[in-house]
Amino acid sequence: MSNISEIKKKINSISKLKKITNVMKIIATSKINKYKQNFLQNSDFNDILFKIIKPIIQNTHIKENTNKKTLWVIFTSSLGMSGNYNINLFKQINENVKKDDKIILFGKKGINFIKGKDIDENILFSSSISEKDFNFLWFTNLSKKVFFEYNKNNIGKISIIYTRIMPNKKIISTAEDIFPLKVGKEIDINYNFEQNIEKIYKKAIIFFIHSMFYTAFIESKFCEQIARKNAMNDANENISKTIDELKNQYNKKRQEKITNSIFKNIENE
Repeated sequence: MSNISEIKKKINSISKLKKITNVMKIIATSKINKYKQNFLQNSDFNDILFKIIKPIIQNTHIKENTNKKTLWVIFTSSLGMSGNYNINLFKQINENVKKDDKIILFGKKGINFIKGKDIDENILFSSSISEKDFNFLWFTNLSKKVFFEYNKNNIGKISIIYTRIMPNKKIISTAEDIFPLKVGKEIDINYNFEQNIEKIYKKAIIFFIHSMFYTAFIESKFCEQIARKNAMNDANENISKTIDELKNQYNKKRQEKITNSIFKNIENE
């Protein structure tokens, strides 16, 4: 068994680790509050936007593409220490992304995961840039490029893989189709458009795709911080248990040393 000084060193070392995990938990909590507000605002905005776009699509007679390839926009993280956050996203990639599909990829973890796989050469764009470099306007050019791919019949569908939060506050990784939109054939309202309907349709769809990308990005970041906070909570609990076990060992060793010292003194007398 370890002697008293070794046990004490272990306790001090692990206690320092607990301070680090506590700091990471505090940082994650502060980011959760930041992303939560942005996510809620964008979710409400998307609901309103869909209601506006729905009649435009219903009044536009545009055929779906014949190309069967999907363009996937995938949101992973660039940092670790977040439990199964990225592992669950990797499962979605393995289950949904086909060999000929095209990919736009965010996050170092996703880039490293796909590197060397058959789908690696299908990446149109990838970035591990920090969230500080992204905002709503940044996704403008991206949404235009994606719609250009669809408009040229290079792809038949636009889908996303990201992490979302459920009503019960559980976070899950998911794969969702965002375009073409499924709005139903029945026209709710007949509109008379002053401009060319196809031009309105194009601008509306680009803006919708733009908004969906940004919302998925924000929600993924929101969920990433929740996952990291939960991971730090679990780490703190495990560290606390380890410290308690080491303290018990320390006290037991210390008591043994005191007892042995007393017996020696008695023997010497």
